[in-house]
Amino acid sequence: MKPIATGICILLILYLVLTPTPPEAPRVMLFEGADKVVHACMMAGLMLCVAFDRLRARLPLSPRSMLLAALWVMAFGILTEQLQQASATPRTADPLDALADWTGTILATAAILLRSRRIAAADSR
Repeated sequence: MKPIATGICILLILYLVLTPTPPEAPRVMLFEGADKVVHACMMAGLMLCVAFDRLRARLPLSPRSMLLAALWVMAFGILTEQLQQASATPRTADPLDALADWTGTILATAAILLRSRRIAAADSR
């Protein structure tokens, strides 16, 4: 299995969280907490890439495999926060960013498993 989508997503996330200043659109006013939404979306996207790569390799999206992937993605979220803290940039680790990472991971995992269960139920009819 070649997890191309997952690898690209990991590299993109690392770039976004480890650059000295986050990329910002000029003159766009974001709402308070937009950063947390971005963190949740990044990890949800990573989970979706994992599921996509598994499907491309014809591997099942079983609850066990998705739980293991979710735990890995959650650990990756913690790692990115620690890397931010250790980097020589003005960025610091934020426990609320890690919580947002976990929230995105959990929501995406639930959506993947629900969709997988519906497809399996429809195929068994």
